[in-house]
Amino acid sequence: MKDALRQQFDRLGYRLTELDTILADGSVAADMKRYRALTREQAEVSSLVERYRRYLQREQDLLAARELLDSGDADLVDMAREEIASAQADLAQLDQELQLALIPKDPDDERPAASSKSAPAPAATNRRSSPATCSACTPATRKAAAGAARCCRPTNRTWAATRK
Repeated sequence: MKDALRQQFDRLGYRLTELDTILADGSVAADMKRYRALTREQAEVSSLVERYRRYLQREQDLLAARELLDSGDADLVDMAREEIASAQADLAQLDQELQLALIPKDPDDERPAASSKSAPAPAATNRRSSPATCSACTPATRKAAAGAARCCRPTNRTWAATRK
């Protein structure tokens, strides 16, 4: 792992201790918006720091296993080779996870997706090629089949007017 990444994870470790200290203070709970933001940040940072600590532990395990290779005991050498293979695989996996975790998240991911009830469906440009399927048109189309009304698409009414 590059030194720049190690420094960034070390800074995240310091930030986690800072967040723990801030959240331990009872006065933070008075501002719920700030409290929610801090707890969300703490959850994200703690998962990153925990993975980084596992990475550091596996590095230590790898070094210890390599030292066992120098011992003369055949059983210890076999165990050390197995541990080296396991540690290297774990380190590669954790390294990839850590690098992916550092990719900035899209702020739009936290917003709820728009449902068909909250946003209008896009207007069709050609009525013949695009049947009425939006939530505003479907009831009107059913009524039109019974002779009561026409679909809202051929008119110039706005979406809000069709919802009344």
